[in-house]
Parts: sequence; structure tokens; C-alpha cells
Amino acid sequence: LYSFYEKIWSYRHDDYGVDAAKWYVSPAADPSLLAFAQQRRDGKSRTFQVAGFGQATYHFDEKLALTLGLRDGYELKQGSTFGWVNTWNTNSPFINIYNGIRTGAGNSGFYDTGGQSQGLNSFTGVFNPQYQYDENIMVYGLLGRGEKAGQVNTDARPIWDGVNFKGFFPTITRPEVSWDYEIGAKTNWFDGSLFVNLNLYWNDLYNFQTDLTDPNIRNSLGDPLNTTFLGNAPHVRLKGVEFDGRWNPVERLWLTWSGAYT
Repeated sequence: LYSFYEKIWSYRHDDYGVDAAKWYVSPAADPSLLAFAQQRRDGKSRTFQVAGFGQATYHFDEKLALTLGLRDGYELKQGSTFGWVNTWNTNSPFINIYNGIRTGAGNSGFYDTGGQSQGLNSFTGVFNPQYQYDENIMVYGLLGRGEKAGQVNTDARPIWDGVNFKGFFPTITRPEVSWDYEIGAKTNWFDGSLFVNLNLYWNDLYNFQTDLTDPNIRNSLGDPLNTTFLGNAPHVRLKGVEFDGRWNPVERLWLTWSGAYT
């Protein structure tokens, strides 16, 4: 039995200097417009998980065995992000300062994603037959399924096209699912002085959690907003071969090696 609790707090602030207005707004802008203004961002994430798992190996005979592992768990994710602006400039209307930060500097301004939550019951497992061909060679196969609950984006922000509010980047991503297929061999030679292991694998990941930039999100001029956010890529595939070994050419000396082509 397994239980897990995690709480994360993410805090970010941007401070604008005395030349910020000339850089972000206009070379002719009042230098005091954004001087010492601040953008703040406060993100929270909380995770609770409880699970039960077990694994067993059944030997059909001296050569053939099957390992089966199963895990059932429930995970609850909760998260929120809140942003605000500070300024001590009394010479300019606040709306001008705010627009300079949000539109000119492309920051977030005031916003609140609200508290969001997502629950996931995941059933995962591994199916692993093994065959001992002789005392030197064992071959095996593996089929495994894994699942990772959605991740909280503690940097979730609103989407603006420069004028209109278009929604929020995702506060919690979709769950990620992994299917793993492997076949390999473990061998030893010359009375155990040489070990050579080889593994071929193929791994499909669905709704892979990663940082993204969506070119379909554009500003009012039709230009893409090159803003990175935590989201899901539909499909990622990994495949390749791994190998490792160890050789004992003389007493007290071992040479080890490993490598992979992915």
C-alpha cells in the first residue's frame, strides 16, 4: 500500500526599470510610466494519491516463468494561479500603466484561474514472461502500461489577442498514458567471466506532458503568440536498443560497458 501528499507553491515577479516604457511601449513614452511597476504571479498545486500494488512470479517449470504486476491507484490534483500588478506611480492613470504591462510588455495583468481539481483512477500493470534457454541464456518479453495523472501548471496565464480575452492556458493537463513493449536476453559466458545483456524496446506515450507553444493562438494583428505553457502532445514514440556487459579478463579486473541507440 502506498500514499503520497505534495504541496507546491510557485511565486514569480517581474520588476520594470526606468527604461521599461521606452522599450515595451514607445521610444517617446513617458519614462516614469512603467518605472518600478511590478507584475506578480502566485501558483499553487496540491496532490494526494493512494494506491495498492503487488507483483508475483509463477514458475511453470524450471525453464518458463511469468511475472505479473498490477497497481490500482487514485490521484487527486488541485491547482490555481492568481496574478496582479503593483505600482507606485501617481503621475499616470493606472489604466495606462496596466495596459503598458499587459499589452506592451505582454504580461498577465490581473487574473484568477480559480481553484480547479481533477481526479484519476489509474490501473497499470506489467506482463513479463521469461524463458531460461540453458544455464547461460535467458530470454524475456515485457508488456507494460503506465499512467501519469495530469500536472498542475502553476504558471497558467490568461490568453489575450492584444484586445480580447481568449481564455486561459490549461491549469491541469490531461493524464499521460504509456505502453511499453520489450524483448531481450541476459547471457553469461566462460564460467561467468563475461556477461552480455541486450534489450529492444518500443514505447508509445499518449497525451505526453510537455511545454508547448500553440501557433494557432494569435494576437489581433494575426501574429502567433509565442507563449510557452504546460500541455499535452498527442503522441510520442520511443524505440531503440540498449546493451550492457561486464568482462573479467584476469583476476581482480572487471571491464564494464553499456550503450543505447534511440
